[in-house]
Amino acid sequence: MKTFRIHDTPKGGFFSDFRATLSAVSELKKQGHKCNIHWSNYLFQSEAKENIWEVFFHQIDEIDSGDEVLDIRGNPLPREYSTRTTIHDTIEKYVRVNKNIQEEVDSFVEKNFTKNTVGVHLRLTDKAVCHIKYGEPETGTPVDLELYKTHIEEYLNSNEDSSVFLATDSKIGLNFMKSAFGEKVHFIEDNIRSDGEESVHVDMGGNGIEKAKNVLMDCLLLSKCNYMIKGISNVALCALFFNKDLKSFNLNSHYKNDTREDFVNG
Repeated sequence: MKTFRIHDTPKGGFFSDFRATLSAVSELKKQGHKCNIHWSNYLFQSEAKENIWEVFFHQIDEIDSGDEVLDIRGNPLPREYSTRTTIHDTIEKYVRVNKNIQEEVDSFVEKNFTKNTVGVHLRLTDKAVCHIKYGEPETGTPVDLELYKTHIEEYLNSNEDSSVFLATDSKIGLNFMKSAFGEKVHFIEDNIRSDGEESVHVDMGGNGIEKAKNVLMDCLLLSKCNYMIKGISNVALCALFFNKDLKSFNLNSHYKNDTREDFVNG
């Protein structure tokens, strides 16, 4: 039997690789093939050089003796609404978060989420220079923090028993939101964050597994929110894949006409 061993990219982001991997799984499973995930991106490994996928998720299919093994990398499915449904369904069928991670997510929700929690994904750091460093469209650079504040205030004022879950890679962004919203803002205290334009994953040292856990927890928690305010990012995009009913507001689409992720809205 054919087993496709799906690899990540050498320097890809965690959820960029997640999108590509799940896109491959969705297509291969339709054809009746087995899928074994092997992620070895050094940015997210510790010195033990473990299979990063298996640190956080159950393996989809094991490789059996006699299997014909083909090594591939996935490519993300097209940016169209059916992709959101396809990836969501693939997650539901084949992705099982490891027990320790799921328990942490559930515990955080129970302790911190209210009746109406707005998830805010605030991707700063190297995103401010993504058009220079990575050749991305300049429209993908973050909008002003005051615009985030305006839309968060609108949500809080329109919904009773409301609060904010903040997922951010930036100390500056965290401090801004704490100053603006005080105790209404909840976030993972121990996450590694940058205080400038340094990328947490590429430019800063530290344990790669810890960094991967940080971004996975943020994404899973965003998916548990009642509504999400976001910019351009695979982290927020994958939160919408985990929860196909989650509504969101894309600040970069609204203020910079960056429509790359509007496909999730149908």
